[in-house]
Amino acid sequence: NTAINLYSMSEPMPPSKTVSQEVDPTFGGPVKAIPEGFTSWDKVVVDEGDVTLQELVDHLEETLGIEIQIISCGPKMMFAPLMFAAHRARAEQSIKTVYDSMFPDAPL
Repeated sequence: NTAINLYSMSEPMPPSKTVSQEVDPTFGGPVKAIPEGFTSWDKVVVDEGDVTLQELVDHLEETLGIEIQIISCGPKMMFAPLMFAAHRARAEQSIKTVYDSMFPDAPL
């Protein structure tokens, strides 16, 4: 019954931290956390203007020293060139152009 007059107060649990491991049981291989101890609540802010997907990948690889394999936006993969040949063509398109083609009804 959804008409029960019950209010419950609770505090969220802290997010789990990702740490580097020699062998991760989920992935079956080594995991390098960058930065060490990051959580799902953390974010990386990139303020580079209207860049192409390839420029974004290059920027993240240079500044963070990481290899980008997939860029996702919500439930959709925006850029996964190793998995989908069609995504390779998106590399030279601006992020806004790709986003608009994926989500044509999204508010501005």
